Amino acid sequence: MAIHPGDLTVVVPTRNEERNIGNFLGSIPDGIRLVVVDASTDSTPDIVSRARPHYTTLIRYPGTVTEARLGGSGRG
Repeated sequence: MAIHPGDLTVVVPTRNEERNIGNFLGSIPDGIRLVVVDASTDSTPDIVSRARPHYTTLIRYPGTVTEARLGGSGRG
């Protein structure tokens, strides 16, 4: 069974990664779906939006990664 880029989704939590996110995004092939859960106060989300306008979902969430995964409920 062959795996195609469209069959994969990469989920990455970010927080103030403006110095690193460009290199990371460049390492992800364009056809792979990307979900970025971002809690940044810098330009990380702007860089993501410019660099990956397609196949990318950007979720702005000011809490922790665990809280974002739980939908902000704060309960496990």
